[in-house]
Amino acid sequence: MTTESVRAGYDAAAHRLLGSVPAQPPYTGTLLHPGWKVVSLKLPRVTGTTAERPWPVLAPAEVQVG
Repeated sequence: MTTESVRAGYDAAAHRLLGSVPAQPPYTGTLLHPGWKVVSLKLPRVTGTTAERPWPVLAPAEVQVG
């Protein structure tokens, strides 16, 4: 298993925090799933993107905290 650190200002759509999560970051836990991100997409229209995240997140990374 890999240890993962999640800093303040993290992309909540790209990370799902599980377990006993403290009120304030940073969070440290075990990476359960690295998540899936789109790197290529051919669709007529894509929604849910931002300048910071130009590709949508298919599944967020899961980090077991605590």
